[in-house]
Amino acid sequence: MMLQLQFNNRVALSSCNRPDINALRRAACEEGMRQLRLAAAHKVTTGVTSMDEVLRVITA
Repeated sequence: MMLQLQFNNRVALSSCNRPDINALRRAACEEGMRQLRLAAAHKVTTGVTSMDEVLRVITA
């Protein structure tokens, strides 16, 4: 499973100089990033992958 976040100017500026993690997470989510668990749950419910595969990859 692979997730991609486009590191654009807004996310880059949010990550400079010891950023507030919540601000960085908020900026990334607003730019389209999904949390790994939510993305994995979506893939399981749409039949793209199995729960066994998700657990294997996430806990590795």
